[in-house]
Amino acid sequence: MNPTPRSHPLNPRGLALVHMMIATGITSALIVGAGLYVAYQSVGHTGENPWRTTVEELDELHHQVLEYRRVHCRLPPSLAALSGATPQDPWGNPYVYRPRNDGTFMIYSLGSDGTPGTIEDVHLNARWIAR
Repeated sequence: MNPTPRSHPLNPRGLALVHMMIATGITSALIVGAGLYVAYQSVGHTGENPWRTTVEELDELHHQVLEYRRVHCRLPPSLAALSGATPQDPWGNPYVYRPRNDGTFMIYSLGSDGTPGTIEDVHLNARWIAR
């Protein structure tokens, strides 16, 4: 008994369909991958990370304040006293500097939203620095 073309396991029409499904799946995966890559690039992940930059700048400002206090025996009245200009975070907001009479201070950024007291605020640490 000869097998009918439909039941033969190596039917060329069936193989063509499987090949088309595999090619369609590979093409779809490539298109989705390219779309995700473009989306990843467009949200700003290619350049500097503003949060990392902010933490690095806060750390540098912290050391500058400590050096100022070592030299002048007091905290600077403002961050502008360190360099002549008020430093700004990557979002264009001035860094917040809070000196206290007991010799402690806090420096932080208002973050991407520029609003104090939100989750976007970037702190070097969450306590008053007394070193």
